Amino acid sequence: MENDMERGGHILVIDDEEPILELLRDILTDGGHTVVTALSGREALVALKDELFDLVFTDVGMPDMTGWDVCRHVHDMRPSLPVVLITGWGSSVTSQETDEAGVAAVIGKPFQVDELLAKTEKILEGRSLRR
Repeated sequence: MENDMERGGHILVIDDEEPILELLRDILTDGGHTVVTALSGREALVALKDELFDLVFTDVGMPDMTGWDVCRHVHDMRPSLPVVLITGWGSSVTSQETDEAGVAAVIGKPFQVDELLAKTEKILEGRSLRR
């Protein structure tokens, strides 16, 4: 039987808006996950070099590096690491774009806590196969 630490994922969350970053951290931590946050794509790349993550959440619209750029870098560094895009531009993100970028899921802003946690759990269910 797994303990709580084995069930919870190690998750990197990237968003340039600190209140959203803190909200995501709190939701995921309350859901039993360990969370590392980054306020920019460049900060996230440093964390990706230093730690092994099970999942990455990234905002699409950030000034220094977009979520699409983050996704490309993540897949160059760790091709099997799933990335979830968080966007307020929901309708402008096409399934063709997400398929080509290897995005695991897209969550629109404002997001629902239940949806966020359900997608997180579904994606993390396959992590033992990726390691």
